Amino acid sequence: MEDEIHMNPRQRLSFPLSLLLVLVGGGVAVMILISCRGPTEPMDYSDLEPEILDIQKEDIAFTFFLAATNHIVELKPACNLSELAWGRAWDNDAASAIAATNSEALLCVEQGLECSAFQEPPITNFAQPITYISPWLTLGRVLAIRSRLERRNGDLETSCDTALLAVRLDSCSRTTSEQPSLI
Repeated sequence: MEDEIHMNPRQRLSFPLSLLLVLVGGGVAVMILISCRGPTEPMDYSDLEPEILDIQKEDIAFTFFLAATNHIVELKPACNLSELAWGRAWDNDAASAIAATNSEALLCVEQGLECSAFQEPPITNFAQPITYISPWLTLGRVLAIRSRLERRNGDLETSCDTALLAVRLDSCSRTTSEQPSLI
């Protein structure tokens, strides 16, 4: 009892601090040993792979949408499709030309929307480019221009049908409503 009274504060804390240091150091050493050991068996990533359905190529909308991107005709001189689609810089002649020259591409979109399934080819790695996104955006703009042109020409029913095609094109590639809109 008399020794405890004459101990300075540093001596009183040395044992608990050294015990804490040993416990923390030992815990860190055990964690390092466990993490360096590596997996004992190969990881199973099969639950992350998308489900590939056995569907005929003619029944997959992606096939038609990809074909539609090959039929897109750009006007010369270049026309700003976004400005026309939003109606900011409306040119009736340019809009008519865009709708007429891209009618084959829009026909492919309509055929694709009649298909029973949308199935993209599997992505094999993160570096694989998704080259069809930009042309699909162009298809959406062309549909918007055609819808606006039909509305300006007084054909409201056809204009609404064309606008619904654009919405269906956008939504067919999304599997959940939480995914962002493409078009």
